[in-house]
Amino acid sequence: MMYSFDIFDTLLTRSVATPSGIFLIMQEYLLTDDEKFYSAYLKKNFADLRVKAEKNARKLNTYDEISLYDIYEALRGMTDISVKDAEELMDLEVETEIKCALGISDNILKVNRLLQQTEKVVLISDMYLSEKDIRKILKKVSPIFSDIPIYISSEYRCTKRDGMLYLKVKEIENIQYNEWHHFGDNYLSDVCIPSALGIKVNYIEAKKRSPWEMAMCNYFGLELSCSLQVILGVVHKGNQSLCMNDREKMGMSLGGVILFPYVEWIIKQCLHMGISRLYFIARDGYILQQMADIYIRENQLKIHTKYIYGSRQAWRTEEGEEKEKVLRYLLQEIDLSDNKFALVDLNGTGYSVECISRLLNENQNIYISVFYYAMTKRVIKAKCNFMIYSTGEYGSLLEALCRAPHGVTLGYKNLEGRYVPCLAETDENKWINCGLEDFFRGVLFFTQEFLKIRNCLNIDIEINRQGDFLLKYCNDTPDQDLVEFIGDIWHDDNNIDDRRYAPKLSKKQLFDIYMWRTTEEYQDF
Repeated sequence: MMYSFDIFDTLLTRSVATPSGIFLIMQEYLLTDDEKFYSAYLKKNFADLRVKAEKNARKLNTYDEISLYDIYEALRGMTDISVKDAEELMDLEVETEIKCALGISDNILKVNRLLQQTEKVVLISDMYLSEKDIRKILKKVSPIFSDIPIYISSEYRCTKRDGMLYLKVKEIENIQYNEWHHFGDNYLSDVCIPSALGIKVNYIEAKKRSPWEMAMCNYFGLELSCSLQVILGVVHKGNQSLCMNDREKMGMSLGGVILFPYVEWIIKQCLHMGISRLYFIARDGYILQQMADIYIRENQLKIHTKYIYGSRQAWRTEEGEEKEKVLRYLLQEIDLSDNKFALVDLNGTGYSVECISRLLNENQNIYISVFYYAMTKRVIKAKCNFMIYSTGEYGSLLEALCRAPHGVTLGYKNLEGRYVPCLAETDENKWINCGLEDFFRGVLFFTQEFLKIRNCLNIDIEINRQGDFLLKYCNDTPDQDLVEFIGDIWHDDNNIDDRRYAPKLSKKQLFDIYMWRTTEEYQDF
C-alpha cells in the first residue's frame, strides 16, 4: 500500500492568502532595498509583472509544465533585468516562500503516523519550484520530510491535472492504482483525476471565506493588497490548524482586524511620548489590555500595563465618602511618580476622566494623558491630554465588541487595608452563551499570529484601512450570523447589562412596534 499527499494547502500553507502574496512581499522588499539596483518600474510593479511572466511562460513554453527558471526567463523578456538579476530574484522568491511557510499540523500528523507504521509515503505537487526548494520549505515545518520522495511537476514536465504525473509516479514506485491512497485539496487534480485512475482519494476540502472576508477582497483587491494577503493568511492558518468554533473565527478574522490598529497606535504613541505605564479602564479596556500585552511581549518593549476598575457611576460621584474611596483606589493603583503614564479608554466624552482628574488635582498637580478610539465630545476644562485615534461614528458598536465579561464597577470598599472594586452581580453564563469569550480568543489568536508573521517578514504591514472597513461593514451591511452575534451581546448605553445590544424580534413583536407603538418608551423583550 502507498499513500501520497499533495503539498500546498494540504501539508503546507502560507502566511499569505494566495501565491500572489509572495510576490507582493517581494515587491515590498525591492522597494525598501537601496543596495540592489533595479529599475523603478520593476520595483513598483514587480507583483503584477511576476504574475504576467508566469502566464507568458505557460503560454509560450513547449512543455506541459514550467519551472521557476522558465518564469524568470519570461520576466527577462518583459523587463531590463540581467541573467544575474533573474537569479537573485529567483533566490529571493524561494527565501520568501520559506519565510512564509506554515505547516498544517493535522495532515502532517497523518504523514508521521503512516511513517511510524512503516507505510510507504510520497509527496506529489503541481508546482514550478524545484524538488530541492520544496524540500527546504517542508523541512522548515517538520524534519519528517527530509527523506520522503517528492514528485514535482516542474521536474517531470507533466502534471497531476492531466494525470500524467500520477502515471510517472506509478512507474517509478512500481505500484498499482488500487493499492494507492491519495490526499489533497484540489477537487480536479486531487480527486477527479486520481479517482478516474482507480486511486482511493481523501478530499481535504478548503474552508470557505466568510462574507466579510469576501467583502474585503472585493473592496481592496486581494491580488493588490499585501496587508490583506497577510490578514487572510493568518485566518487561513487558524482555519487549517485549529478546531475553532464560529465565534472564535469571527474574533480572528473580524474582531482582531478592527481592534489591532487601535492597540498598535496606542503603543506607538507611547514610544514617541516616552510613556512606560498604561492603565486600561474597565470595562472597554479588558480585551485591549490583553492585546497590548501580546504586542509588548512580541516586540520586547518596556511598557507596563494594568487593568483598573472604573465607570461613570463610580467616578462621577459627588458624595464625600465615596469620592474619598475613589481617590484612595486611584492612588493605590496608579503610579503618579512622574508623567510617564496614560489611561486607555475606548469611546466617550471624557467627562469621567475629567472627574478623577479634578479629584487627583485637589492636592497635587497632575496632567493625565488619555487614549480614546473616539470621543463624542471633548472636555475642555480637564487637566487631560486627550489623544483620539479615529472618529466616533460607530462608538456604541465598538463598546459592544469590547464588553468585558464582568459587572460594572459600582464603587470601592476597604478590604483589609486595600481598596477593591465593588462590581455589579452578573451571570457569567450569559457571556459564555452569547459567545463573547470565544470571540475574544479569536481576537487574541489574530494578534499573536499577525505580529509573528509581520516580525518574521520584517516589513511594515499596516491594517488600519482594513479595520475601518470591517467596522463599517458591521454597522452598515452585516450578514445574518454577524447580526445575531452582535445583537446577542449583553450591553446597553447605561452599563446595566440587563438587555441585549440588539435582540432578535419575533414577527408579533415587529407587528406591535409598527402598529401600536406611539411615543411611550418601548420595553425590551
